[in-house]
Amino acid sequence: MELLSRTSLETQKLDLMAEGSNLKIKLSALEKDRLEYEERYKDTEGLFQEVNDLRVKVVEMESEKIQFEKKLKSTKDELVQLKE
Repeated sequence: MELLSRTSLETQKLDLMAEGSNLKIKLSALEKDRLEYEERYKDTEGLFQEVNDLRVKVVEMESEKIQFEKKLKSTKDELVQLKE
């Protein structure tokens, strides 16, 4: 009976050791995936920031365009008045 219990305990111990090894392998794979994800995300974050910066610049340029168009219209109106 004692031999059977020892054998069973030894089998359980080996199973747990194998499971521990498998979990370590999975953990290593997950860590690798996490690092790859972080690297990709870092690049993506930079792109998002660049896109946002460009959007702000476009809005500023559109505002400048409107101001220039108003000045152009005003100048044209002045020219028309001067010709009259």
